Amino acid sequence: MQKKVLSLLVAILFLFPLTASSQPINDLVLITEQYPPFNFEIDGKVQGITVDVLVKLLEKTGSTLKREDIKVWPWARGYNKVQTKKNTCLFGMTRNEKREKLFKWVGPVAPTKTSLIARKDSNIKIQSDKDLYPYKIGVIRDDIGEQRVLDLGVPPASVHAEAKAESCVNILNIKRIDLWAYDEITAMWFIKGAGLNTSDFQAVHTIDTGYMYYAFHIDTPDETIQKLQSALDELKSSGEYQKILDSYLK
Repeated sequence: MQKKVLSLLVAILFLFPLTASSQPINDLVLITEQYPPFNFEIDGKVQGITVDVLVKLLEKTGSTLKREDIKVWPWARGYNKVQTKKNTCLFGMTRNEKREKLFKWVGPVAPTKTSLIARKDSNIKIQSDKDLYPYKIGVIRDDIGEQRVLDLGVPPASVHAEAKAESCVNILNIKRIDLWAYDEITAMWFIKGAGLNTSDFQAVHTIDTGYMYYAFHIDTPDETIQKLQSALDELKSSGEYQKILDSYLK
């Protein structure tokens, strides 16, 4: 009898740390935005490179969270939430020096190139940062494009912030702004989605290159970050990550 009780206690001691360590992942609030092909929602299904990768990470860590638990919000709302609410993850976020100490990070997940998109008939040519100053530039509020444009010295009065990419496409098309600072691939995706011809638009200048990450509230337990990072590293070494990337970019 004593041996059975002892065996049971040993089993509980082994199982308890696993259960306890997985709990913080299950408590996460997962937030993304409409940013195809990286993360987006169509017909109620959240998908894209960063979404599909995250779903795999949740599976590998034994989390009970599913694709259906991922919320799609405007970027500025999610950006505020991940800074003010514990157990929150926002993705995909470009990691840079300004944001480095604001969050904890898992990644990198996907490459990104933020460019200035113009109508071809505007004939805008950018040779240096100062060439940007005369133009009205559209951005998504709190997006990396807004941060970089301001860093380059563009007067705040010349920066027009919107909550959604669709709004930037519209005002660029009707010439209420001259340039739109956004990821190049994603910008063309939204332009095409608006029923416009992508050949009428072009990237005239690159203002930032980097990688997207999963950004977590700064108080997220290190154990949670390490578990998810290890799962991502394993996904990459197995070749599963590259298959996901290729399915959207090739």
